[in-house]
Amino acid sequence: MLDRSTLDQHGKLMSTSSNPNHRKFIGLGMCFGVAIGCGIGVAIGNLAMGIGPGIGIGIGFGALLSKWRR
Repeated sequence: MLDRSTLDQHGKLMSTSSNPNHRKFIGLGMCFGVAIGCGIGVAIGNLAMGIGPGIGIGIGFGALLSKWRR
């Protein structure tokens, strides 16, 4: 579950760091998640069912990378 520290003033998902180099990992994680989700969706034959979990995995991966890189 997201707390306020991970959302910016417009409610968009952001890294808790003020450094833009750290925030880019969230975006990269989302892109990675869409790619994973498309692969899962094609494999199971339902693209919509694969993209949702893929984005979730990707956001988590990006958040871990942004924390690890600090």
